[in-house]
This record gives sequence, C-alpha cells and structure tokens, in this order.
Amino acid sequence: MVRTALFASSSALGMNPADFTARDWTDFGISALLMIGIGVVLFFMFHHKRVRFSFLFLLPLSLLALLFHLYVAAALVMLTIFAIVMIGAFTYSSEFSEMLQSPLNLFHPGAKKNVKKTDSFDREKLYKDVETSVLRLSEKHTGALITFQKKDKIEIPQDATILDAPFVPELVETIFYTGTRLHDMGMVVIGNIIHAASVQFPTSNKAFSGKVGARHRAAVGISERTDSVTVVVSEETGRIHIAYRGTLTPCTKANFLTSFKSFMEDGNSTD
Repeated sequence: MVRTALFASSSALGMNPADFTARDWTDFGISALLMIGIGVVLFFMFHHKRVRFSFLFLLPLSLLALLFHLYVAAALVMLTIFAIVMIGAFTYSSEFSEMLQSPLNLFHPGAKKNVKKTDSFDREKLYKDVETSVLRLSEKHTGALITFQKKDKIEIPQDATILDAPFVPELVETIFYTGTRLHDMGMVVIGNIIHAASVQFPTSNKAFSGKVGARHRAAVGISERTDSVTVVVSEETGRIHIAYRGTLTPCTKANFLTSFKSFMEDGNSTD
C-alpha cells in the first residue's frame, strides 16, 4: 500500500513508476539511513526546541526530495541543515563544545564530565584556603558540607551542578550562603578544584550519641564508602567536624588545620 502510494505520488510529479529500479531503492535506502543517522546525532547534540524542530521538519523534506530524484532540492535542504548546525555551534558554543568532548555525550546531553586528578597545585595554599573558608563559615553559622576526594572516586549524581572552579574562600562562602540554590547538600573538591556542588551524599545508618543532623550523617555516609575527607560546619552552632573513615571528629578553630592536614595526608593518598 505504501509503495502504491509512492508510485501514485511519483506519477503526479511526472515520474514513471517503472523508473524505480532495485538500484534506485537501494540508493534511496542507503541515503535515508545516512541522513537519519546524521539527524539523530544532531537531534541529541542540540537539545534546544527550535533547533530540534528544524531538524524534524527538514529531514523528511530531504528524504522526499531524494525519493523523487529531486537532487537539487535535496542538496538545498541539506545546505540549510548545515547552516543551522553552524549557527547553532556559534549560538550555543559552550554547549556544542561540551557535547563534542565525548562521543557518548551526544546521546546523553545531561552527562557530566569528570575532572582529571592532578598533583600540580600548591597543597599548603589549598590547606590555608580551606582553613580560611571553614573558619569564616563557622563564625557566621553558615552550614556547609565539603568533601575532598582522595584515591577513591566519588560518583557525582546527574542532578548535581558541575562547577570546575578554583577553590577560593570567597566562592565557597558564596556557594553555601543560605540564599543561593547551591547551598544545600554537599560540595566535592578534587585537588584544588571545586568540581561539583549540590551533591547528594548517602547518609550513614550508624547510631550516634546525641543529636546528629542530616549534614553530619551525609558526611559520615560518604566517608564510610570512600577514603575522602569531609568537613562539616553546623548551621545551628557553628561547630566544625571532620568525617573520615566512618568517624566524626570534632575540631576547634585552633586545631582544625592540623587535623585536616593529618586526615588528608593519611596513607599518602592526597591526590
């Protein structure tokens, strides 16, 4: 039935159905598969509605043009698609470059890239910046949950926010400021880079003596699963704790830096 309809349409355009040889159908099939493949890649590469609508509208037109041997029309449609791709690449340049970083990301637009661990940074400066950040947060009673990745990789959920920004006290304070969207949940630091914020950590089921809040349970939870070092600042009291290897250790402002460095350098796994 479909083939009969196509023959009828081709006759209306002045074409003889007998012209559709086996080779014609083979050429059309190969061309259609190639164009559909390109269309699928482009569709997932640009997840903006207007660009996607353009592909959904133009690709069928180009297939019809090929079917009826209207090669000039098909070429014009393909040139239009190419122009849309170029315009989209410049208009959404950051998104476009991120999509091209990994072939898998073409089919997972929301996928997050991983940051390579590196030793090429000043650890002492990082430690001082961490101390400055934590003491400021403590003084202002700003709740915070900061995890420093060591050897064990921390899985970042899809709904977390990737930052890949330098670890500086001003940025840390801004992220955990109560009025910002990212202040809730945790921050993951790799080396001296704030890799992600608004990260949901698994909570610990361990029985604690006394009242323990959600941040502290999350800190212990991630420390039970990885060798990471997690700093927690209480929003209610401003008190500082460090979670490491499933243990929650209280710190004073005077001994925080010493304790933090000790946990970070434990086992010589400081990267």
